[in-house]
Amino acid sequence: MIREKTGSQRAVERLRIVVVESQPLVAELLTAALQTHGDLRVVATTGDECAAMDLLSQHRPDVMLIDVALDARGAFFLLKGVRGADCAPRVVAIDERFRVAHVRETLRLGAAAYHTRQDSLCVIANAIRLVAAGETSFCAELEGRVVATPEGPRLAAAFRYTPLETLTQRELDVLLSIVQGSTVKECAEHLNLAASTVDNHKTRLMRKLNVHRTVELVRMAIREGLIPS
Repeated sequence: MIREKTGSQRAVERLRIVVVESQPLVAELLTAALQTHGDLRVVATTGDECAAMDLLSQHRPDVMLIDVALDARGAFFLLKGVRGADCAPRVVAIDERFRVAHVRETLRLGAAAYHTRQDSLCVIANAIRLVAAGETSFCAELEGRVVATPEGPRLAAAFRYTPLETLTQRELDVLLSIVQGSTVKECAEHLNLAASTVDNHKTRLMRKLNVHRTVELVRMAIREGLIPS
């Protein structure tokens, strides 16, 4: 955190925030709204995954607001990178609309909050405060659906089933990479695995999902809300 002076010269602790938002106008409006709160300060914004990791190292924010609909490799790869960072901040995931598959993945990858663009700016601001204090925050659709586990908050079993539930975490990583256009070789380089290992994961996940072609995987990922249509 940093300290700044208010008009009355009283020191106020302000939470440092990096906004990662794919739409520049939304990022600008969100930043302007958050800056009106005396205890919040947006130190940087970007719509790019790689730039977000650079900003994380540069600014060491308390909280990152991450748009789940990021382009390129997307928010899930960014979340994975943030989780492994030395100065990992708390994360508030903001989705375009409520999607169970997105909730599952953002929680699995360490997000402490999940909200949608239907939530008010005051709700988002309060979510930032909650996660910075070590708590969690979720949109109304998740009320009663999230449980605490040793690995962190997770969807309750009664609400979480999708076909993707049958996949291991590594198979999900491979799936996300492949459906966003990576070849087996590129996926192997990104995940630091042998190409043969990635190929084996791909074969197993396709068998579990009962699909036979990559295009079918892409269709399923779109249907499950993992990638935009």
